[in-house]
Amino acid sequence: MAFIEIINAILTLDIGYLIAIVLGNPFWFFAFFAAGFFFSGGKRPIVQGLVFYLLVVTAADVFTLLTYVPIYTGVGLFFLYTFRVPLLLYMEKSGLDKYYPLAWVLSFYFIVAVVSLLGL
Repeated sequence: MAFIEIINAILTLDIGYLIAIVLGNPFWFFAFFAAGFFFSGGKRPIVQGLVFYLLVVTAADVFTLLTYVPIYTGVGLFFLYTFRVPLLLYMEKSGLDKYYPLAWVLSFYFIVAVVSLLGL
């Protein structure tokens, strides 16, 4: 439950825990920083890297809670990409580029919920 532990550390102002996460995992810190830099075009790479990091830890928590997530099966990936690609193309054409990370995250969780509810 990494996301819940991080939220708990933020709410209790446990700065030592947050610093230990960054200093204990320098590769991942710089990898998410690089992803944030690359996907934001050099604007606000720390914020974008934090968004990607929160996506990873919340996905890990969801996978732990559900014990089996069929999103990484053929049917799950089919639904994910057939939903996500038109959504992102629409956002690109309509000028909503700044909401890419939000659309990426919400489309992932929406498809996880759909595939889990359908029992595929």
